[in-house]
Amino acid sequence: MPTVGDLAATSPLVTGIAGTQKPLLGGNFGLDRNPAHVANVPIDGALPGFLYSAVVQDFALRDPSHYDEIRATVAAIKTQRDAAIYMDDVAKRMAAKRQQP
Repeated sequence: MPTVGDLAATSPLVTGIAGTQKPLLGGNFGLDRNPAHVANVPIDGALPGFLYSAVVQDFALRDPSHYDEIRATVAAIKTQRDAAIYMDDVAKRMAAKRQQP
């Protein structure tokens, strides 16, 4: 039976992802955040909920004169990759807004 020390010594959280020297506890948890690398497959699972959250944030960030543009952009989202690109854009604009005094 492995001990806690054995598990900690072999855990990817400590040692990194196989074949890399990047521990997951280093900040980005080994995730590829590039939306272009997301599978170009239909939307499913929990993704509609995350997409809805991004849409709400987008409405909050932008002037009402842009609401039709937001609706058109969201209506055109058909794949996980499309959703990831849109959510990444909203996240970047939200981060920039939070940096403003």
